Amino acid sequence: MFYKSFAFTSIYSVAILASPLSSNKRSVSIKVVGGTAAEAGDFPFIVALQREDQQFCGGSLLNPTTVLTAAHCGDASDMANLTVRAGSLDRTTGGHVVPVASITIHPGWSDPSQLTDVAVWKLESALPDDPAIGFAHIAANGSDPVPGTLAAVAGWGATNPLVDQDTSPDMLLKVDAPIIPREVCKNWYRNSTYSAVNNDMICAGAVGGGRGSCFGDSGGPLVDARTRDLIGVVSWGDDICAGPETPGVYARVDSLRSWIIKYLD
Repeated sequence: MFYKSFAFTSIYSVAILASPLSSNKRSVSIKVVGGTAAEAGDFPFIVALQREDQQFCGGSLLNPTTVLTAAHCGDASDMANLTVRAGSLDRTTGGHVVPVASITIHPGWSDPSQLTDVAVWKLESALPDDPAIGFAHIAANGSDPVPGTLAAVAGWGATNPLVDQDTSPDMLLKVDAPIIPREVCKNWYRNSTYSAVNNDMICAGAVGGGRGSCFGDSGGPLVDARTRDLIGVVSWGDDICAGPETPGVYARVDSLRSWIIKYLD
C-alpha cells in the first residue's frame, strides 16, 4: 500500500501517498486521477508542502500560521528546508512561501496502520492578506459524510501511477468522488496487509475506478462538494490509484476535530 502524497489519476491502488521527497524518504507520491484543472477560488486554502522547493505533499490552511496535513508527510526530526507555498495554483512558482516552525503529529498515529493520520504544521510567520488565500472550514463533530454524496479532492500528485516517470502536474488538479459506505470499503480492503479501514477514516472514489487521489496528493483536502467543509485529509490507498473497488482513504476530520482545534491559537 502507499501513503498518499498523491495527485488525481484515473486508476488506483493501496499505498501511502507522500512523494519521494517526504521526510520518510519513501517513493510513494500519487496525484489526482481523472481530474481537471482547478480554478482560482476552488481551493483557496490548499498549500504545497515543499523541501528545497520541491513539492511532496499537500495541506490545508486553517489560519495564517496553521496547516493541517497528513502525519506521514513528515515529522519534527527532519525539518530542514521545509516550506509551505500558499496562494498559487502552480506548485513551482507564485504565491507566498513561508518556512515551517514546528510539526505536531497526532499522538494516535502509527505507521503502517495509518490511524489518525493528521498533523499540524506551524509557520514561522503569518501569511499576508491576499485574495488568493483562504482558510478551510473544519467539518462539525459528528458530521460523518453520507454515502453517495459527492466530495471533492485536489492536489499536485501523479496522474498515472502505471508509468515509471513522474506524471505530477505543475498546476493544481481537482476531481469529484462519491463517498463510499464505510462497511463496503472495509470489505474491499479486508485482505490488505498494510492498513485497515476504521471509523476514523473516509473512503471516496468511483466504484468502477477512474476518480480519486494518488501519489503526491497526501495531506491534501477532501471537501464536501456542496458545503465546501473540510471533511478529510488524503491518507492512503491501493498501489494502483483510483482502481475498481480500491477508493482513496482519508483521515476523517470531524472525528479528529477536538485535537485539531487545540492548535489554532
